Amino acid sequence: MKSELEKILETVPTEVPWSEIVDFDKFDERQSAVSVLYSNTIGVCENYIEFCPDYEPPQREEILSWIWAFRPDLGNEILEMNLSEGFKILIESYNSSEMLKFWDYVS
Repeated sequence: MKSELEKILETVPTEVPWSEIVDFDKFDERQSAVSVLYSNTIGVCENYIEFCPDYEPPQREEILSWIWAFRPDLGNEILEMNLSEGFKILIESYNSSEMLKFWDYVS
C-alpha cells in the first residue's frame, strides 16, 4: 500500500486551495523558510498557492519542499529520504518548534 507522500508524488499538484493546507496558521513561516532554500517555489494567490519551480523539470527537493509547505504533517516521511542538510534542518526545526535553529543555520 502506498503512503500519502507516494500518492502525492505520483501526481504533484500545481495548485492547492488554502482550505487544503495543513496547519494553515503556520503556512507563512514554512513558505518563508522554503523560499530561502528554493526561491520562488511557492506562489501565493488569492485563494490558493501554486507550485512555481525554478527548474524544468523541477528538482526532487524543490518538489518535496513544495509538498512539505502544504503538508507539513508528512515531514517525518520526507525526512526518511536523502535530503540536503538545509532542508533536513528546516523540517527538524519546524517539527521541534525551534525555527530559530533553521534561521541561524541559513544566516
